[in-house]
Amino acid sequence: MNFYPRFPGDYAKKTARLSLAEHGAYTLLLDEVYSTEEALPADADELCRICRALTKEERAAVIKVAEKFFPVGSDGLRHNERAEEEIAQARPKIDAAKANGKKGGRPKKITQQKPTGFPEENPSGSPGQNPGETQSQSSPHPHPEPDSSLRSENTHRDFSTDGGRVGSPAGEVCMAMKAQGVFDVAPDNLELRTLLQAGAEVHEFIAAAQTAVSKRKGFAYALGIVRRSREEAASAKPLHQGVMPHCQPAQRAPTPAELRVYRSSPGIMDPDARARVEAHLGVKPTESPAVATGDFIDMEAPHGNAIGMD
Repeated sequence: MNFYPRFPGDYAKKTARLSLAEHGAYTLLLDEVYSTEEALPADADELCRICRALTKEERAAVIKVAEKFFPVGSDGLRHNERAEEEIAQARPKIDAAKANGKKGGRPKKITQQKPTGFPEENPSGSPGQNPGETQSQSSPHPHPEPDSSLRSENTHRDFSTDGGRVGSPAGEVCMAMKAQGVFDVAPDNLELRTLLQAGAEVHEFIAAAQTAVSKRKGFAYALGIVRRSREEAASAKPLHQGVMPHCQPAQRAPTPAELRVYRSSPGIMDPDARARVEAHLGVKPTESPAVATGDFIDMEAPHGNAIGMD
């Protein structure tokens, strides 16, 4: 069954004392019974696998619900009386739908023809033409109705196909994420298609799915991980090339020879050497030695004696 009635009033009366996890386990077990139209297995591990119960608390919730609402019958399987009654009531409609599908769909309704003002022998309104000729000319090759049984028996979407293309990128990603434990995948999800168009690869989704499962999250959370990682990569600044500004090597002190040349003929000095001397003396680059004040330190003089500029 792809549909079953749900009665909130009856459900609330029977499940008023269940926790949130137990409500989820009950719903998943009911879905399994209705979709397969079969009883549940008695094995606790099989039930936990149906409900995707991973933690100790989740497994305990599954077992509690199974014992209360799905008791083991004489056949060794777990049954739910209300679900089996609903399936039995829906069985005639399901069988009738399948039978109609094999015949080409539901029979068309016969509508009363509007009066045309012509005799019954010629209802089409064209003189000298009988109904048989009109039908043969208007529809020489009738098109059969599609088999609706194919639609009713194939409602579960196969993730390996997408848009008629086998093994599409979206389908492969969904199958890979489902293998990691993310079950609410959707190959036609817009966010998934946007990430694939941006160049996201399957291994990115697998890693995101593993993180989502570890945090007990789902498909949307995993897609958010992939998007954030790609946004961070896109906004990352390029690495600085060369020596970092705050790690520049200290400038060496000028030699005594450079100091003497600067005192006598600064114009012939190498620009780097002259800048080194001016930085050592505290002289601005725009000033000349003639207007700069202060003394030069003769590095060769003993005890650092000062030599005046005059």
